[in-house]
Amino acid sequence: HPLKLKEIASEIGVTYATLWEYQKRGRGIPLQVLKNLCVLASLATGKSITHFSVRLQTKIQYLEYGAGPSKKTCKAVKLLDNNLAKIAGAHAADGHLRCRQTNRGERNVRRYEFVVRDGYRSNLEALVKWMKSAFSLQPKIRRESSSEGWNIYVSNKIIFRYLNQIFGFPTGRKHDIVKMPDIIANSSLDVQKSFCLGVFTFDGGVDHRTGYVNLQTKSYKLFKDINQVLRTVDIKPDYMSKRPDHYGRWTIRFRKTQKLRKCLTLFEPMTEKWERLKDHVFRPAGHAKNFRELVMKFKHAYPRTNAKSATFSDVLRVIHDLKRVTVRKASSAIDREYTVTYEYLKKLEDWRILSSVRSNTGTKIWQINSDAGQWRVPVRIVNK
Repeated sequence: HPLKLKEIASEIGVTYATLWEYQKRGRGIPLQVLKNLCVLASLATGKSITHFSVRLQTKIQYLEYGAGPSKKTCKAVKLLDNNLAKIAGAHAADGHLRCRQTNRGERNVRRYEFVVRDGYRSNLEALVKWMKSAFSLQPKIRRESSSEGWNIYVSNKIIFRYLNQIFGFPTGRKHDIVKMPDIIANSSLDVQKSFCLGVFTFDGGVDHRTGYVNLQTKSYKLFKDINQVLRTVDIKPDYMSKRPDHYGRWTIRFRKTQKLRKCLTLFEPMTEKWERLKDHVFRPAGHAKNFRELVMKFKHAYPRTNAKSATFSDVLRVIHDLKRVTVRKASSAIDREYTVTYEYLKKLEDWRILSSVRSNTGTKIWQINSDAGQWRVPVRIVNK
C-alpha cells in the first residue's frame, strides 16, 4: 500500500514536521535524507537504488553549505569538465585542505577550508574564473600580509568534499605524495590536459631571460603522470631528471622554440607566465617612445624578484650609461656571471632593443638600437 507521510518520515529518520517542510516549503534537503529516500523507494518498488539516485541527481541544481544566517548555496557539479580539472590541478600545485574545530559562541563548529597561495595575482584571478564557472562561487583574492604573494581562502564543505573525497586529495601536507586523481586519469585526454594546465599555471616556471619552461615537483607520481600526458599530446620535454635534485625535486624542462610554442597551451591565457612565454616565443608586441618609457615598461613586466637579482632594466641602464659594452664589461657592471649576462644581451638584441657589431678582434659589442621604432617592448595588462 502507498506509504503515508508519517510512515515515510519514520523510515528515513526525520520528524513528520520536517518532512512536511521539505515538501511544502521547498527547504533544502540533506543528502543523507535523499539517500534514505532512495533506499526506501527501492524497497517499495523493487527497482535499484541507483535507478532512483540517478533520477535525483538530474534534478539537484544547487547544494547548500553553512548553517543559520550564514547558509549559502553553490552550483552542483555533476560532470567532470575542464574547469573542474583545472581547479584540481591548481590545488595539486599550490592548494591546501584543512578541517578544523573552532568555537562559535557555545558551539563547536567544524570548518572545511581550501586555501591557495601564489606569487602572481593573475593566477588566482584564473582560479576564481574557473570556480565561478564550475560552482558559481567567486572567492576574494587577498594580499598575503607576510609576503609579496596572494591567496584565496574558501570555507566551504562542498568544495572541500569535491577535492578530498572525489579527487582524493588529502588534508594537510601533500607535496611529495600528490598525483593526478584517478577519476581524471581515467577521463578524456582533454580533461587530463586541463589538469596539467592547472599544475603548470601555478607550479610551472618561465625563465625571464630565456623563456625556458620548467616544472619542478617533489612528487614522483605527479612528475610521471604529467610526463605521460605531455608525451601523449606531443609536447615531449627536452629534459627530464632521472633522479631528484638535492632538494628532492623532479624536473621537466622545455628549451627548443618549437616546443616552447606548444607550451603556451599549458598555461592559462592572460596569466603572467603565459604573457612571459608569449614574449619569448613571438617577441613582445609593445613599443616605447624613449629610453625612460622603455625602462619603466621593463620594470613593470619583469620586476626584481629579490634584492640580489638582476633585471632587464639593470642591463639597459648599464648599456645606456656606458654606451657600448662587451659581455665581460656588462657582466662586471651588473655583477653577474658571464653566461647570465650574455642571455640578457642576446634576448634584448632579439627584441631589437640592442644592436651589435664585431670589433677588429671579433669581440661582439652591444649598444642601444638608435631606432626606437624597432624596439619590441613587453606589455602587461594583468597585474603581478
